[in-house]
Amino acid sequence: MLKGNFAVFWFINCFLLTILCFTLIKQGLKNDILIKTLAAVGIIFGYALNLYLERPLPWNINVVPYTFGYFAIGYYSKGVLYKFERKRILSTVLLAVICAVLIYLGIFTSFYFEVDLKYGVVSNLLLGIVVPILFTLFILMLSAYVKNGTVKRLLTHIGQNTLPIMYLHIVANFIFRKTTEEATNLYLFLLIGLAVPLLLALLFKKYELTNMLFLGNNSKALWSYGRRKHIR
Repeated sequence: MLKGNFAVFWFINCFLLTILCFTLIKQGLKNDILIKTLAAVGIIFGYALNLYLERPLPWNINVVPYTFGYFAIGYYSKGVLYKFERKRILSTVLLAVICAVLIYLGIFTSFYFEVDLKYGVVSNLLLGIVVPILFTLFILMLSAYVKNGTVKRLLTHIGQNTLPIMYLHIVANFIFRKTTEEATNLYLFLLIGLAVPLLLALLFKKYELTNMLFLGNNSKALWSYGRRKHIR
């Protein structure tokens, strides 16, 4: 298992396996009710499996049944999002109250809840589904209120570069600490963790090769060149 400054790289393996599983099952079964049933079974099975598993399996494959359920919930909940959007103010207020209560309970009471998919930790099966959904909906409702052009463009740019940020925020702060021998507080950690990956992403996008290799964006020019060389 990857740890320390390289700990974030577990995610892409698990995410890739989750997408592959969902895509293959969706194309093979073509029955939404059956797929939803499998998603529910996957969450229960994944929860039970990680209760008794002593150590994570390679590529965090032990988490895939659980993340398959999460992925299915996101895929099939598009209609629900539109319903929340129609009653945006009421939905935002209600979600804000619920999330605030959960945060209060977590800080000031003995209420305990934890989800750490990297290590297969889900403290409560039901809350492991409900709480992430509630906070995700709340963030989505808040994002709908962002009308300012500059703020919206900034948040959109950050959202489009979540993978570089995820991969590099710890490494960038590690290099900063090693270079300057200075400890980083929360604000400096966030600044470095956002600024460095975003600047690198901007640089990588300027060149076809780095854009494809480091950001995962297919290059039509490079593919066309490759096909021409192959034909010759």
